[in-house]
Amino acid sequence: MSLAKPLRLINDDPGLRLNASQVDEHAKTTLESAITFFDTNESLLKAIRNDIGGHFGHQAALNALDRLRPDAYSAVELVDGRDLRLHFAGEIAASALLRHLPNDDIKEYKALLEDVIKPAYTHACRCVQVLVFKYLWERFGK
Repeated sequence: MSLAKPLRLINDDPGLRLNASQVDEHAKTTLESAITFFDTNESLLKAIRNDIGGHFGHQAALNALDRLRPDAYSAVELVDGRDLRLHFAGEIAASALLRHLPNDDIKEYKALLEDVIKPAYTHACRCVQVLVFKYLWERFGK
């Protein structure tokens, strides 16, 4: 489930909806901005999550390997003679993101990160802060 759906549920439920008497204007604006962002980008974020997140399946792996750049590298590191560290997951996840670029244009990679991924992370963190404060801290933290 993307973050858009839970935010919509909170916003649409009169028993959960945050109103001006419950939170300050900044918190209300934070949630409204996040709802708009996630509504606009829900399909793309869901596809990206499926390709690099917990839903990373066989097809996502094949897509990532097909798009793996020729200059990509990987390494296996042995630490203290017993701890293996596999340094290839980042390359595979990064190449999985290429699937969502128009025409596989690598120049668009930076724009995807700056315009979608980074704002999604920021909105999600800010929403969690507002919701934790409102629904947990005010009830149990006092």
